[in-house]
Amino acid sequence: MNALKSCLERHHAQAALALVLDEELGTLHGLAWADFVLLDALACAGGTLPSRELARRVSVTPARLVLQLLPLEKTGLVARTQVPGGGREVTLRGNGARLLAEARDTAAEVCARPPAAAACVGAFATTLVAAS
Repeated sequence: MNALKSCLERHHAQAALALVLDEELGTLHGLAWADFVLLDALACAGGTLPSRELARRVSVTPARLVLQLLPLEKTGLVARTQVPGGGREVTLRGNGARLLAEARDTAAEVCARPPAAAACVGAFATTLVAAS
């Protein structure tokens, strides 16, 4: 199998999984998969990250991160604060932590379903490789 075909297959598998996760998380928790990933990144970092670092961890541009954060901030899931030097920090608020905890079981259940389990593991492995 050539590299491009393999890459496209991984993309399609991950996109299919993301659609299922969006549907399940949206229906049960009012949360998109991308927002779950963002909240999870904050939680794994101890609750607060500089905006640029958060953008890097969730693989979006800083501009895209701002657009993603606006509704999360308005609904009280995260807070953004100005820090000395001109940057901003993003903090996971109590409501965000509670929603994330509730949504984790749903996400774990979806990722455990065949064939989604393989795509979930593949996406996780890709994230680990990118982080190292």
